[in-house]
Amino acid sequence: IRSREEVSYSRVITKSGYYQIQVKLGNALVQGLGCSYPQVAAVLMPGMTTAGPCSQWQSPAHFRVIGGAIDPKNCRAFGPGLKNYAIPGQGFEGTSFLLNSMDTFGNVRMDDDSDLFQLVVTSEVATTLFGEFTATTTPGELEGKYAQVVAGINNVMILTGGQQIFGSPFTVDVEPGEPYYLSSKVTGNGLFFARKDSPAGLVLKIGRAHV
Repeated sequence: IRSREEVSYSRVITKSGYYQIQVKLGNALVQGLGCSYPQVAAVLMPGMTTAGPCSQWQSPAHFRVIGGAIDPKNCRAFGPGLKNYAIPGQGFEGTSFLLNSMDTFGNVRMDDDSDLFQLVVTSEVATTLFGEFTATTTPGELEGKYAQVVAGINNVMILTGGQQIFGSPFTVDVEPGEPYYLSSKVTGNGLFFARKDSPAGLVLKIGRAHV
């Protein structure tokens, strides 16, 4: 407090979410000056940040605490793309999973962090795939997607800032796709000649939509 006309109020917020500040003098709403707690970035609506320099706001002020820096140890990923699966068919476009972006305090971050995570898939045949993340409609939630069309054991790695998140790498066993007529073959003498009352020999090798 620097004068009788100025009142200072502080509160440490370590929980991400939506907040409102309302200051009244009598029945009149007044203006204020706000600075964010350095480890938990706050954004005034619309688009003003309270971090360096501090921002003027008109009461009532609505703001969003997006959370602190991403902590890989607190991030969690789950869904079918991190479990064993069989390639369903020729039109297979990929599998997906969900990722919760978390900060050091264990808060779900209230921002689009899709550009801050990397998705890398390696397989037994030394192929490397790069998936992508997109933000969902749920705050702090991202959808990861990749299309592995080679059967075998795969390692799915999720990284942020060069570090793997909790549980990464995930081991995923990909089974071959369903039988597919273009990659299936029939051989044997029964294709060329046959004798009456004698069995003809045929061998069917079933191909898959993906190997």
